[in-house]
Amino acid sequence: MLINIQKDETSETAFFDSSNVLYVKYRDDIKKMAIVYEKGNYYLYHDVPKYIFIRIRDAESQGKKIHELLVKGGKGKKLYKEEKAKTLKKEELELLKEHISEMKKNNPSK
Repeated sequence: MLINIQKDETSETAFFDSSNVLYVKYRDDIKKMAIVYEKGNYYLYHDVPKYIFIRIRDAESQGKKIHELLVKGGKGKKLYKEEKAKTLKKEELELLKEHISEMKKNNPSK
């Protein structure tokens, strides 16, 4: 479930209360999308149209929508170039989860 959106001039980041996805960030200027998963894996997807980000952001289940839109029909064929950028360190992951938890507390309607 979407809990917060942060925007600046070139990007939009959506934070989630999800068992699989912590956040998805989209850069309009370079058409890249970054996804950070629950276990701290950080992936970049290249040449992604903005509507893909919007559909993931607005989905009831981000994990299912990512699988549907980024991996064709669940058959393992990647639709966009995928790059595992890094795995967050334990401390980074804990800080991110604390930040998301604070956002949830400050936005009780979500």
